[in-house]
Amino acid sequence: MRLPRRRLRAPRRLATGREAPAPPARAAAPRPSSGQARSQESTVELAAVPDEIPPSPPTVPPARGPVPRPPQKIAFDCLCGANLVATADTYDKHSRCALCQTILLLSLVYDGDCRSFEIVPFPVEPRNGS
Repeated sequence: MRLPRRRLRAPRRLATGREAPAPPARAAAPRPSSGQARSQESTVELAAVPDEIPPSPPTVPPARGPVPRPPQKIAFDCLCGANLVATADTYDKHSRCALCQTILLLSLVYDGDCRSFEIVPFPVEPRNGS
């Protein structure tokens, strides 16, 4: 659907070497003395409302150094309760429990607060070959 267009003012024309005529000067019309106009003239800015709750000082996290190198061996417990040892070669890889034969993903996690490493074992479902 096409809407009718109206021109609100005459289009500007570029000057072609001659100076363009100056637009006619408009006389300032007196403002009507309505209630709304008077209220806008007497508007006063209010003072800023002080914050009821003072802002808390920014908390600075404790300075932590670089993450140390993980140890070569870490002991952990399987889900069946067996005590196992993970070596640096098996970090973040699949391994099998010696007792229950469950395949585990041995995830190496660093705890920055305690500054220690830990192995978190996740059981992995074996894929069916069919």
